[in-house]
Amino acid sequence: VTGAHTDTTQLGLHLEKNRMKEAVHLLKQGLWYSTSADMGHLLNFWKKHFKEHPDFSPNYIVPNISSIIRCLSEGDGFSVVPDFLCKEAVRSGKIKVVWEGNTPLENTLYFGTRKKTIYQQEVEVLEKLLMEEWGSK
Repeated sequence: VTGAHTDTTQLGLHLEKNRMKEAVHLLKQGLWYSTSADMGHLLNFWKKHFKEHPDFSPNYIVPNISSIIRCLSEGDGFSVVPDFLCKEAVRSGKIKVVWEGNTPLENTLYFGTRKKTIYQQEVEVLEKLLMEEWGSK
């Protein structure tokens, strides 16, 4: 994703025509945001789509993904952010999706609960909400 005002015309052309070396060159010149706890998104995305380890460090390390979205919505830059965490910001036009990759990268999340709990009704409500929002299609 990138800030809504970031010019991605050249990058988009390179990605559209599958000219990855040129796209990588442009991406490396941009400002990058990440969190210290979640560099895995960037590393996995970069390795899968560009077939190499990113040889740069993000310019800005911020506390959480909400901070990344806030920074991007106010300026320029790039970040790899899970789609479900930035869906609302994309929908509202604060940030924009630059490229999802040739084959989207998936990260499976698991929801664990205890078999016996006094909060069974609450767990069921939460499970229902999660399935409605991100359940299998």
